[in-house]
Amino acid sequence: MSVKILYLNGISNIPNASGEEKLAKANGKKTDNEGLPPSWYRDQGLRPPVSAEEDEPEYDEEGRVILDESDIEEVNVDVAIPLKMFGGCEDLTSGATLVYTTFGYVYTVEETTEEITSYVEYLSMTWWEHKKADFNMFLRRIKIKLGIIKIPAKRIETE
Repeated sequence: MSVKILYLNGISNIPNASGEEKLAKANGKKTDNEGLPPSWYRDQGLRPPVSAEEDEPEYDEEGRVILDESDIEEVNVDVAIPLKMFGGCEDLTSGATLVYTTFGYVYTVEETTEEITSYVEYLSMTWWEHKKADFNMFLRRIKIKLGIIKIPAKRIETE
């Protein structure tokens, strides 16, 4: 038996060039003329010199660097989730969808809940259910060609 995998288009946010610069400064790579980072001066109870304190990034209450919207770039990534690990999904107001796994991972993807649900149902079908659906579609096409089933056609008016 093969492993059935749910393939989705994920959305990820990564820092762009200006965001990378802010993160590099936050990691202590910014130093003064003598090679000392601003954090060393603060630990000693001193005020850092101006050369070491230029453009220092802002931090939140947990000590993480705060990046602006202009410092973040949105990229698309491929997400492959084994069907056994699929836990559920939930639509967001931004148009994206959160996909939950049974291991606790959460992915943000482009597909809607309806698309994901129908894809999961399709992957969950047995071989016999696939053949039955294919045969029903085949019979429907024959009935349409024979005129047993009538599909309202779009009327095109010519002048």
